[in-house]
Amino acid sequence: MKRCIDCNEEKPPEQFWRHSSRPSGLNDRCKPCARIVDRKDKQKPQRRAKRKDSWLRKLYGTTLEIWKELWEFQSGLCDICKDPLGKTQINLDHCHATRKVRGLLCNRCNILLGNSLDKIEILENAILYLKKHSA
Repeated sequence: MKRCIDCNEEKPPEQFWRHSSRPSGLNDRCKPCARIVDRKDKQKPQRRAKRKDSWLRKLYGTTLEIWKELWEFQSGLCDICKDPLGKTQINLDHCHATRKVRGLLCNRCNILLGNSLDKIEILENAILYLKKHSA
C-alpha cells in the first residue's frame, strides 16, 4: 500500500503510475489525482509553451521561437495553399532525410506532400494529369 500526497488515501500500487526516478518506483500521486494535476498543468500557457518547445527541439532540432518566426514570416498562412492556418492541425513540414524544417503547412497540404513521398516527379505528374482532364 502507498499513500497519495494529494488525497492522502492509502491505495494499492496499481493505483499509481510508474516513475523510475522515485525510490518506490511509483509516482507520489495516485492516478486520479495525477490526472487532475496534469489537466490543470496543461491549462497553463507557459507550461504548454515549454512542452511544445521541448517537443520541437527533440523531433526537429528547432525551437518554439523559430516556429513563431515561421508563423510571422508566413503571416499565419499555409506555405503551399495560402489558406489561414487554424489553432490546430498546424504541421511543421520538414525533410525526412535531413530533418531540416521547411515551413508550416495546413493538414491537407502536409498530407499531399506525404502521399507524394516528397517526390517532385509525382507532384508534376499530378499537375499534368489535372491539366489533361480539366474542362
